[in-house]
Amino acid sequence: MTKYEFGLNTFGDVAIDDKTGESMTYGQSLRHLVEEAHLADELGLDLFALGEHHRETE
Repeated sequence: MTKYEFGLNTFGDVAIDDKTGESMTYGQSLRHLVEEAHLADELGLDLFALGEHHRETE
């Protein structure tokens, strides 16, 4: 039988605050990323992959 793994992949980009429509700080974005990874672990996902994104900052 083939075993499947289920997980999430993200680049961890700077997120937009749903309430204000403004970009979150890098610190806020990282905290959200850690919270998402923690939740993925609690839910039993097999993996939580974080890619590396190269771009110029403002």
